[in-house]
Amino acid sequence: MRAPRLRELRNFRYEKAINAVDARATKGKVAIEDGKVIWEIDKLEPGEEAFLQVIL
Repeated sequence: MRAPRLRELRNFRYEKAINAVDARATKGKVAIEDGKVIWEIDKLEPGEEAFLQVIL
């Protein structure tokens, strides 16, 4: 995920139905609940990047 160059990104939420063993992210909170991976980021500064890794 990358924020736009000129403005920040707030309250980003990614939810995907995946049978995952583990998940981690460089920024934000990651949870695995009921066969779903949920990734929430409160704030990304302009041009900042965050990565999500999911192990199946």
